[in-house]
Amino acid sequence: MLRFPEKSVRKRSEKSITILSGIADKHATEFTYNALSAGT
Repeated sequence: MLRFPEKSVRKRSEKSITILSGIADKHATEFTYNALSAGT
């Protein structure tokens, strides 16, 4: 019973990390695209 909340918290934090890395990837893609556009 005591381990269930811990597992829930871990799962929630992993989900947050996935969302954050997804946002970071989106920004990196936009930055790269903008840099290439400016370079041409």
